[in-house]
Amino acid sequence: TVQDITEQKLMQDELHEKTAAIRSQYENARQAEMMRNVSTWQWNPETGNVFWSENLFRILGYKPHSFEPDFEKFISFVHPEDKQIILSAIDGINKMDTGMLPMFEYRILNAEGKVLYVQATCRVLNNEKRKYITGTIRDITADVLQKQQLSWYNQLLQTVIESCADAISVYDHQLYCTSWNNAAQELFKKTKIETLGRNLFDIFPEIKNQTNISKIEQV
Repeated sequence: TVQDITEQKLMQDELHEKTAAIRSQYENARQAEMMRNVSTWQWNPETGNVFWSENLFRILGYKPHSFEPDFEKFISFVHPEDKQIILSAIDGINKMDTGMLPMFEYRILNAEGKVLYVQATCRVLNNEKRKYITGTIRDITADVLQKQQLSWYNQLLQTVIESCADAISVYDHQLYCTSWNNAAQELFKKTKIETLGRNLFDIFPEIKNQTNISKIEQV
């Protein structure tokens, strides 16, 4: 009947709308993973079944779904010196019915052998029928390398300051002393123990007046 056809058409339209919405959500999640350089995974320890999102393949240097993922395959990507971190995480998982492990970091070797630094989360879920584990892996290589480079520059700066014949003291934006070289110790007769971490005006109370405070605030 006309009514039956109309109802069927409405059901088909509703199904198409739901399908389109699901596809849109999947695409949005896919794009978000790529933008944040993060990936998701799921592992059923009982069956051994493993799911990787597309971006985990990309992080490892492979085309999405170019091979069937499994636990042993993933372990092969972990840096040899960091495998114990993963084994400790698995030990924690085995001791949990439900819950989330603390966030942890380790290194992996991608398809080209390049060392990458990743940050991982891991949650244990149990629906009474089966236990499975989900998690995320985020590539933090750029952040780690930037911090390493900044640390190297700071060490170099500190070496230069210490070797300088002139008295040098360095303060942060709140005027707390962060560096006090040997020449400063000799000139002001104050040791590093007496100055590092202390406020400028506590180190030199004689210069604390409104004029100097105003000048510093303007810098």
